[in-house]
Amino acid sequence: MKYIIREATNKDTEFICRINKYAMGYGYPKEKTQYQLEKVLRDDNQKNFVAEIEHLVVGYVHATTYDLLYANSMVNIMGLAVLEQYRHNGIATKLMDPVDEWAKNIGADTIRLTSGKEREEAHKFYDIVGFERKKEQINFAKKLRLE
Repeated sequence: MKYIIREATNKDTEFICRINKYAMGYGYPKEKTQYQLEKVLRDDNQKNFVAEIEHLVVGYVHATTYDLLYANSMVNIMGLAVLEQYRHNGIATKLMDPVDEWAKNIGADTIRLTSGKEREEAHKFYDIVGFERKKEQINFAKKLRLE
């Protein structure tokens, strides 16, 4: 299977929406995805790379800088997904290559990610490509009222 890895552009919104819905289970609206993608593309602290097969985006990775007061700079994977019918072709592994390079270039010494407990297939992939399981956590979120 022949594919290319490239930086995302505004024209990738519809594809990213499709990947979010079918590969990750997030039915986020196209207009909001477009807005968020435009913000990410303008932000030097974030990167978004896509995998393209014959003008069809079949996967993406979104990474951001992650700075703490108790550890060296890291890069955090915010999303990594490939449409199911294109999995097991090395695409996700290749999507990580430009993230690794970017992380090194900005002085990060670690790439981290979190993954839902139920995503066992993804966990196997992360183990294979060199991620180390560090700890289990409980994820909290607080919804803010916008007035």
